[in-house]
Amino acid sequence: MAQSINLTAKPSFHPNYSQSIYPQPFRAIISKSFTLNKYPSSVISASSSSTMPGQPPKVLTNSERKNELMNAIKDSLSNCLSETHLDLTVPTLQSKTRGKVRDIYDGGDYLVLVTTDRQSAFDRVLASIPFKGQVLNETSLWWFSKTQHIIPNAVVSSPDRNVTIAKKCSVFPVEFVVRGYVTGSTDTSLWTVYSKGVRNYCGNPLPDGLVKNQKLQTNILTPTTKAADHDVPISPEEIIQRGLMTQADYDKASKAALNLFEYGQRVALEHGLILVDTKYEFGKGSDGSVLLIDEVHTPDSSRYWIANSYEERFQNGLEPENIDKEFLRLWFKDHCNPYEDEVLPDAPEELVSELAWRYILLFETITKSKFEMPTMKNVKYLQPESAIHFLVKSFAAGVILATGFIHILPDAFESLTSPCLSEKSWGSFPFTGLVAMMSCIATLMMEAFATGYHKRAQMRKALPLEIGEDDIIVLELGIIVHSVIIGVSLGATQNPKTIRPLIAALSFHQFFEGIGLGGCISQAKLKSTTVRLMVVFFSLTTPTGITIGIMISKSYHEHSHGALIVEGVLNSASAGILIYMALVDLLANDFNNIKLQANLKLQLGTSLTLLMGACSMSLLAIWGT
Repeated sequence: MAQSINLTAKPSFHPNYSQSIYPQPFRAIISKSFTLNKYPSSVISASSSSTMPGQPPKVLTNSERKNELMNAIKDSLSNCLSETHLDLTVPTLQSKTRGKVRDIYDGGDYLVLVTTDRQSAFDRVLASIPFKGQVLNETSLWWFSKTQHIIPNAVVSSPDRNVTIAKKCSVFPVEFVVRGYVTGSTDTSLWTVYSKGVRNYCGNPLPDGLVKNQKLQTNILTPTTKAADHDVPISPEEIIQRGLMTQADYDKASKAALNLFEYGQRVALEHGLILVDTKYEFGKGSDGSVLLIDEVHTPDSSRYWIANSYEERFQNGLEPENIDKEFLRLWFKDHCNPYEDEVLPDAPEELVSELAWRYILLFETITKSKFEMPTMKNVKYLQPESAIHFLVKSFAAGVILATGFIHILPDAFESLTSPCLSEKSWGSFPFTGLVAMMSCIATLMMEAFATGYHKRAQMRKALPLEIGEDDIIVLELGIIVHSVIIGVSLGATQNPKTIRPLIAALSFHQFFEGIGLGGCISQAKLKSTTVRLMVVFFSLTTPTGITIGIMISKSYHEHSHGALIVEGVLNSASAGILIYMALVDLLANDFNNIKLQANLKLQLGTSLTLLMGACSMSLLAIWGT
C-alpha cells in the first residue's frame, strides 16, 4: 500500500508541506504551514552530545529499542511510500520528475521534493523500505542545519517528514563523491576499480599495495557525471573542458565537498561511527551563489562503519560492521546481475526490515534524538488505503445509498403525493425528485465554494495548497448540515415503517462517518481544543436534528397539509444528501484511486461489498413493513 504524506504535521526540521500523507490514500496536498522559518528547535535540539571517539553507540546494544522498531517496521512492509502523484491533485505544481528515490515537483520559484521509501542501488530501484523516506529527509535536514557555516543550502522549509521545499536553482550535472577508504561493491566504487588495476582515478593517483577497506592517507574527491542511467567517473579537468561547470564554480563546490566530508567525519566519530564515503550535489541559485542541494550524509548517499570495531576487523581481514545499505547491495550481487538482469528478485523481508532498522539506528545515533514513528503505522488494517478500509467504506456506501433510495425517498414521495394535498399543486409535478436533486446540487456547491474560498485565500498568500485544518472544517460542516437534516427528518417522521430502518441505517451511517472524520483529524494533528470542538459538534448534530424534528412535528397535525409537506421536503432533502455523500465523498474517491484501479481483485471486492451493503439495507424495508 502506498503510504500518504501529511503536510499538515508539525515539521521536525524546517516548517512546512499532503495528502494526509501519514497514512491515508496518497492524495497528498501541500501544507498550510508553509512558512519560511529556518531550522525549528525540534531539530536543533537533536544536536550531537559528544561521546568518546570509537565508543559504540548505545543504541546498538539496545535490543528493547530494536524490538520496538522491528514490530512497527514489519507492520509497515506493505505500507511504504513508493509513489506520489501531487501533480494530479495540486494545481500549483506544474510538473513531476521521478528520481530514483525522490519525486520532484515544480512549484514555480520552489521545488517540492518528496523523499519516498524507494531503495536505489546499481542505478535502479531495488525495493521499498519502511520509514526510509522519513529517515533520509530528517537526516538531511539535521545535517543541512549543521553545515551552514561551510556552505549555504537550498532548503526553504519542511512541512512534512518526507518533504522538503527548496529554492529552485540550476543543478550542476556532477556528483561530488568524497572517499576516505578503499572500499565498495558497485562498478564506480574505489575498491572495484582499484582491484582492476586502476591507479589514477578521477585525477587522483593511487599507490600500489592498498587493500580493501584500508584508510586513505588523505580524503579524495572522485566526481561522476549525473547520467540518466549510470553514473560515469570524470576528472576535474574533463568537467571544465566539457563545460559542465566553470572553474570558479568547481573550485568552490569541490572545496565545500571536502570540508563537508571532513566535518561529517568528525561528527560521526564523536558518535562512534566512521563516515567512509559520501556524495554531494550542488546548484547555482538565482543570485549566482553555489548552494548545497539534495541530501547530506544520509545512509543512502553515505557509507558508515562502527568505529570501535573497525581496526580489529580490518587487521583480521573481516568486513567492517556497517549501518548502511551495503549488505543489501551484496545480497543482490550474490543473487543476480543487478546491472544487466531485466527483472530482479524480490529482496527478502528480513533484509528489508533489517535495513529499515539500520537507517533508523543511524538517524538516532547521529542526531541523538528518538525517531518518531508516523501516526497509525501500527494499525495497518485501519489505514485509509488498506484493502479492509476500501471494502468497509464500499459496504457503508451501499448501506447509505439504500437508506436514501429505498427507505427515505419513497416515504418522501408518499408524503408529497398524499391525497390530502391538492392534486393540482402537488400531484402534477415530481417535487420529491426535484427537492432531492436540488439538495444534491446544494451540497456540491457548498463543498466546492467553501473549499475554493480557503484555497484562494492560500494562493493569495502564495502558500501551497493542502488538505489541512480548513478542509477538515469544511468536511465537518458538510457532515453537520446533512446530519441535522437527517435528524430533523427522523424526528418529524411519524411513520413506524420509516423510523425503524432509518434508526439502523442512521446509526451505521454515522458510525462510519465518525471513523472517517476521526482519521482525518488524527492525521492533521490539530490542536486539542479544535479536536474537542469537532467531536462535540459531530456528537450533537443528529440528536439536535431529532429534537428539532420532534418540536416541528408537535406544531401541526400529523395529517395536515403542513405536516405532509414539511415531512416530504425534509425526507427528500435528506435522501439527496445521503445519495451525494455516498456517491461523491465515499465511492468516487475510492473507485478512482490508483491502488484500487490497479488491483482487479480489490475492484471486484469493493463492487461486491457495495452491492452487499445496498442489498442488506434494502432487505430492512421488509422488516419495516
